[in-house]
Amino acid sequence: MSEYPPALASLSPINGHRTLEEQTYRQLREAIARGSLEPGARLVGSQIAMTLGVSRITVANAIKRLASEGFVVVTPHKEAQVASLDRERIYEMAMIRHALEDLILKAAAARIADAEIEQIKALDAELYRYCEQGDLAKYRAYERRFHLAIYDAAHRPLTAALLTDLWDRFEPYRMRRFAITGFRNANYAEHERIIAALIARDGDAAAAAMWAHVQGGYDRTIEAIWPVGR
Repeated sequence: MSEYPPALASLSPINGHRTLEEQTYRQLREAIARGSLEPGARLVGSQIAMTLGVSRITVANAIKRLASEGFVVVTPHKEAQVASLDRERIYEMAMIRHALEDLILKAAAARIADAEIEQIKALDAELYRYCEQGDLAKYRAYERRFHLAIYDAAHRPLTAALLTDLWDRFEPYRMRRFAITGFRNANYAEHERIIAALIARDGDAAAAAMWAHVQGGYDRTIEAIWPVGR
C-alpha cells in the first residue's frame, strides 16, 4: 500500500520512551478529539499499524482501551469505528462538566495568582486574534488552553484531569459545530465575565459565568448538529 488513508494523515510513526501501546492509544485518542478521525470512521487495524509502525496487536489493545472510554465502538467480526455523535451523551457530559466546573472555578478564584491571571488573559487575547484571522484550528487550540489554564489555577489536579478528559470527549462535537457554522456563533466574548470574576476573586460569580458560557456552547452545538425540523 503506497499511501495511507487521508483520515490517518495526522498520525506519525511511534518513537520515544512511552510504551508503544500507550503512544498508539494517545495518537488515536487525540486524532478522534481533533476530528481528524471523524465519527463513524472505520479503524482498520492493519492500516493504523502500518502508519504508526507498530504491531496489529498493539493497535488492537489501544482500540480496546478507547472503546472502554466511549471513543470507539467495537462490534464482533467487524472493524472498530469511531463512536457516532450522540445527543444523550452530550447532555450527560454537560451535566458532569457543570458540576465539576462549579468546584474548580470556586477553587481557582480563591487560589489564582496574579501571574496566572495574566497568562489566562494572554491566551484569551491570542484566541481572539486567531478568530479575527479566521484560523479555526489555532482558535480551537487556544480556547482549549484558556480553559485548561483556569483549571490549573485551581491547583486541584484530579478535578482538572477529569475536566480535561471531558473536554477531549466533547471535542469531536465541537469540531462538527464549527465545521457547520464557522465562527458565526463563537462565544469567546463571554470569557470577559469569567476573567473579571477571577480577578475579583469572586468564586460564585466565576462559577456562574463559566456555567453560562459552557451551557451556551453546548446549546449552540446541539442546534448546529441537530437543527429543529431537520
